[in-house]
Amino acid sequence: MKLLKVELKRFWSRRITLIAPGVFALLLVLGIGIAFTQSSADPPDPDYVPQPDAGCVEFTIQAREEGDPQLANLSDDEIRESCTFEDNPDRRVWVTDLLSLTRSDDWSEARIAEQEFNGVAIPGTEYREAKRGFDSALPGIATMVLILAVVLGGSFVGAEYRAGTVENLLLWEPRRIKVILTKCLSGGLGAALVGGLLLVFFTGLFFLLASVRGTLEGADSRFVLDVVIVIARSMAVTALFFTLAVAIATLAKNTTAAVVAVLGWFIVSNIIIALVAKWFQPFELFTNANAVIGGGEVAKTVKILGGSDVAVFSHGPWTAFAIVALWALIPTIVAAFVFHRRDLT
Repeated sequence: MKLLKVELKRFWSRRITLIAPGVFALLLVLGIGIAFTQSSADPPDPDYVPQPDAGCVEFTIQAREEGDPQLANLSDDEIRESCTFEDNPDRRVWVTDLLSLTRSDDWSEARIAEQEFNGVAIPGTEYREAKRGFDSALPGIATMVLILAVVLGGSFVGAEYRAGTVENLLLWEPRRIKVILTKCLSGGLGAALVGGLLLVFFTGLFFLLASVRGTLEGADSRFVLDVVIVIARSMAVTALFFTLAVAIATLAKNTTAAVVAVLGWFIVSNIIIALVAKWFQPFELFTNANAVIGGGEVAKTVKILGGSDVAVFSHGPWTAFAIVALWALIPTIVAAFVFHRRDLT
């Protein structure tokens, strides 16, 4: 318990713990400020009647008269209709843009009646489509918080190796397994709290923006509960990403390795999976992290008759959380073993 208190105090006393979230918060304020300038509190004009663009109509009629085969059968009325553009957009900020659920009305009933087995499609096996989780602004910011957690986690251990204070710590507490596990626990709790506070701060800013430049319509008790649940899920995943970064930084003995490894995977994973490892998609780190945060389901790829790839249901958010936990747990076990056996001199 004493070691846990020491590590918690060390986490909160580090400058990067204050500076990195502070910069993140300033970027959130900047983003909300830009949204403020690009939005309007005025609703669309209900009496607005869109008019055809004169230049478009003239150009299209001229092209038809010059013999353009794609326009030959169009009447003047059809041309005017095709050149009529909506210029009365709703520029209000809707608070429901903070958290939305994009899906079709029959999305939960969708079925695909073919399954791949050894590369051959077998008719008669039903697979449903994966349900999409919450998306929009809050889950997107939550994903960025995961990257912040990696930076905090990598520097939490990497800074000690850079400063050469690991040996002094082990003189005070020689049980190395306890040391690294305590670092993961204390830092994970701290990172989860930092991430949660940032998401609450962003949510407050978004509500404020919607109240002055839009509408709070739709922000009922269910909506607020969904926001709280998404923030809570994000905090849990943030702690796991912090732990993953601690493990990588311990193995490599520096901060950069953890940041580069996770960011590099974030950038290239979809390309690698799409080209050579589609079977790995349901186990990908960020795919499952986003499913946990948004409460959606993870898809896998199967082939239907004709050779087309179709995304179907693989597993739900609880299984996704278990997969993210394994991404953090396995490197942590390896890092603990290496740290226990490593000669620090």
